[in-house]
Amino acid sequence: MNPSKRCTILCADDFGLTSEVSRAIEELARSRKLSATSVMTNLPDWDECRTQLPTLRNDIAVGLHLNLTTGEPLSSLRRQLPEGRFQSLNTVLLTSLARRWNEALLREEIQAQLQRFEEAAGNPPDHVDGHQHVHIFPVVRPIFLQCLQERYGNHPILFRNPSPDWRAVVNSPGSRLKSTLIKALSTGTGNAAAAAGFHTNDSFAGFSSFHTEVPFEKELKQALTSGQGLHMVMCHPGYIDDQIALYDSVVERREDERAAMMAMPLEHDIWYPVRDTTNGTIAWDDVCSDSRGSKQS
Repeated sequence: MNPSKRCTILCADDFGLTSEVSRAIEELARSRKLSATSVMTNLPDWDECRTQLPTLRNDIAVGLHLNLTTGEPLSSLRRQLPEGRFQSLNTVLLTSLARRWNEALLREEIQAQLQRFEEAAGNPPDHVDGHQHVHIFPVVRPIFLQCLQERYGNHPILFRNPSPDWRAVVNSPGSRLKSTLIKALSTGTGNAAAAAGFHTNDSFAGFSSFHTEVPFEKELKQALTSGQGLHMVMCHPGYIDDQIALYDSVVERREDERAAMMAMPLEHDIWYPVRDTTNGTIAWDDVCSDSRGSKQS
């Protein structure tokens, strides 16, 4: 990466959460308001959402949003969980910190989600991350990286490092506790991903309290202009439907984000993928050069 340049990847998380969240992300992608999206593969609207992945890859980077906290597992892990459903974020975090995972079953679930993604997209994920950042939790991160190595070898994949810099933490008082915790959990992520042969982003932003009284436009502008090198910004746009509240606590704010992003002139502020013409991959180690994609100085 060239640290003198900033290439900002604006990534909409939670494609596949519901059909209406996915529809909003698809519209933003077509309107060149996004660089990427991360996909959840285990929720009830998957059969409807999955058909859009090959088309989305024409406009944006498309990756896996590993999910261990919402809905039902795809694998026999469900037999180990109360009522066959994933547990709360706090429970999953405590399980990880205490290293109480059944590692074989966790590996099986990660592989199942990767497999379902690949079957729908027709390709390996361009990038990977986790719903509620579970991909950097203890036990989960090394097993996830091992699964990626086993399936994809040297295929260029970006492994999201959600560690914010301290300036971003200080400037986001509403989400300071959350971002500080994620920063601590992210320790070593860059080195671990590099050792496994995968790329990571150089900086990260987008933490939010998700309070509707806080203007999203202000948060987004601040997030887009922070960071350096390959800079990733997460967002959570969507249309609101009756299903969202069943799976996630972020509801009303999704429409605010969608509307603000659609109205903002983002085309010259964010990066768009340039794929290899022979294999469709993204050269993550070259995206900040003068010859690939959109960039900022």
